[in-house]
Amino acid sequence: MGITSGLISDDNITSSSNWGAGSEPWMARLNVGPDAKGWCAALFDTAPYLQIDVGRVVFVTQIAIAGKSGQGMVKTFTLASSEEGSFWRTYNTDSAAKVMKI
Repeated sequence: MGITSGLISDDNITSSSNWGAGSEPWMARLNVGPDAKGWCAALFDTAPYLQIDVGRVVFVTQIAIAGKSGQGMVKTFTLASSEEGSFWRTYNTDSAAKVMKI
């Protein structure tokens, strides 16, 4: 189930903030069109996050990331999951949060 397919509605992709028009959370989808800019958090956001509600428990086997250059470029991130949306479990390796580098 990829978010690119459109099976997950725009309303189910939220974020802590966004830069403005053209950087809304749903723009985080891969290949959304030739004019797509991608999601980007607001400059003042010191703890940005992108949250995707897939609507049910799923087993995640892959994550595809498209980078964005310039201001607001994400260079590292962590991955967390939640079944109820309030208690988040961070993906760990060796008892520490796994930091993914782009």
